[in-house]
Amino acid sequence: MDNMLVKDYISDALFKLMEKEPYANINITKLVKEAGVCRKSFYRNYNSTEEILIKKIGSITDEFIIKSDLANYKNNFKIKMVKVLNHMKEQDKIVKLYLKNNLLYIIENNFIDTILKFNNDLPNEDAHFLAGGYWYLYYYWLKNGYKETPEELASNIDKYLKINI
Repeated sequence: MDNMLVKDYISDALFKLMEKEPYANINITKLVKEAGVCRKSFYRNYNSTEEILIKKIGSITDEFIIKSDLANYKNNFKIKMVKVLNHMKEQDKIVKLYLKNNLLYIIENNFIDTILKFNNDLPNEDAHFLAGGYWYLYYYWLKNGYKETPEELASNIDKYLKINI
C-alpha cells in the first residue's frame, strides 16, 4: 500500500474517532483498527497521535498561505486580517474538535509561529505583539460565536491602531 495513502487512512481515522469520543480515550490500537492498517504502519509514519494533529493544522495553514496570497498585502493590515479571520471561520469544524479535546494549543502554536514567520522583518517584540494580538482576537471571536463579521472586527482594530498607536 502507498505510504501517503496509509498516512491519509490513519489521519482520517483519528479525526473520525475524535468526533465520536474524547481524544484522551483514543489509543493506537483503536486508531489502527479504525484505519484498517497495522501498528507497524502507524509507527513507521508517526511518533504520536499528536504529531498527526500538528501536521493536519500545518497542512491547512500551508494551503491557506498559498491560496490567500497574503504576501501581496504586506502593508494592508485590514485586508490580511479579513482573509485570516475568514479562513479561521471556514475551519470552524476542526477548530471546535480541537477545542472540545483541549487541543487548541496546537492551533495556537501554529497560528503564532506562522505570523512570526511572515513578519520576520519586524523587530522581535513587535512581531510577538502582533502574533499574540491576532491570536487572542480570533480566540475572543470564536468563544463569542463569531458575532461580528471579519470586516467589522478588522475595521475596529484598524481604527484603534490608527488612533492609539
